[in-house]
Amino acid sequence: MSKLAHYGRPWVVFDINNEEHRSHFNEYNRTKSWGKCPVRFVLDGEHANIIAQITEQVVNYYLAREFGQKKVDKLLKIV
Repeated sequence: MSKLAHYGRPWVVFDINNEEHRSHFNEYNRTKSWGKCPVRFVLDGEHANIIAQITEQVVNYYLAREFGQKKVDKLLKIV
């Protein structure tokens, strides 16, 4: 293993309920860079890339807040 692995940013799974994680993703969307993000997000699921994974979680999170989880679940079953 490279020594750089010990000095890099810590790897974490994106947690949509964590306000800091959402803030880091917002910063990424504004700058199109993870350069100032203090952590590195890892894939957790069936997605091909981290951006697709986080985007899906963010969309579902805010849809559930606006319309309620039951309506979102019903919509997702149709798609």
